[in-house]
Amino acid sequence: MFGSFANVHVVLAGLTYTRLFSPTMINELRAAFSRTNNQTKGAFSGTDYTSQFGLPVSSTDPGPIGFPQIYSTGYQQIGPSNGTWAEVNSPSSTSSFRRIFRW
Repeated sequence: MFGSFANVHVVLAGLTYTRLFSPTMINELRAAFSRTNNQTKGAFSGTDYTSQFGLPVSSTDPGPIGFPQIYSTGYQQIGPSNGTWAEVNSPSSTSSFRRIFRW
């Protein structure tokens, strides 16, 4: 009922350089890079339902506007689970370098 839209963009790259000095001596260099950009937007984000329902507004920031999370002791929450009501952009990058020398 409280879905979300996700757009995931992944970039992967790798390079390997191998040099033979002799049949028993090998030098290898490796480099790798990965980047992930995860953009998630709640299905009801952008509409200020909190004000429409007459509930007190806790934020005037337009980013987290969407269907409110309503809690009542002893009952299941009403509304989207954490993080699915707002627009979220979470990029991450990793890189690695490795040198291997065998003899």
